[in-house]
Amino acid sequence: MSADQVVYDLPLGPLDVVNVRIFRVADLSGDYQVDSQGMIAMPLIGALDVRDMRPADFAEELRRRYGARYLNNPDVSVRVVTTNSSVITVEGGVMQSGMFPLTTRTTLLGAVALAKGLNEDAANPRRAAIFRRQGGRTVGAAFDLIAIRQGKTPDPVVYPGDTVIVESNDLRKVYRDLVQSLPAFTIFRAL
Repeated sequence: MSADQVVYDLPLGPLDVVNVRIFRVADLSGDYQVDSQGMIAMPLIGALDVRDMRPADFAEELRRRYGARYLNNPDVSVRVVTTNSSVITVEGGVMQSGMFPLTTRTTLLGAVALAKGLNEDAANPRRAAIFRRQGGRTVGAAFDLIAIRQGKTPDPVVYPGDTVIVESNDLRKVYRDLVQSLPAFTIFRAL
């Protein structure tokens, strides 16, 4: 799966709001907010820990729990209404490291631009990496920003929750080793 094929199906997190629809059961349907501990209080079944659960997984859990005691074969859907997870982290050889909100589709070059561009004195533009959680694991891929700018390689999409690290002289050794361990132009692989 390429970076462009990764679905915007992020795990639920604190303060996210989800819309739960249980077909023909209006009293159980509605908007519910994940609390700061990652829990959602649901009618009849109580609080459920939804941290790192995707909306489809949460719907399946509700289907199982409501079906076990209260409803016959319930039809449940869960949709994220608002998320608190629409940020990326950019570190390393950039002018302004930090967390940045994603308001639209953004690529690796766009993420670097959000961080005010490369620190020309310290950055290695040939070694940038994107790390993300996928299937319960952290995966990463390395990219050459110069090759992307020259149109020799595609500019990969970054997704909410991703961490972008640009290699630099002052990058902590553990991050530098991790970025250098990824072969250039890799598709995301498990770390």
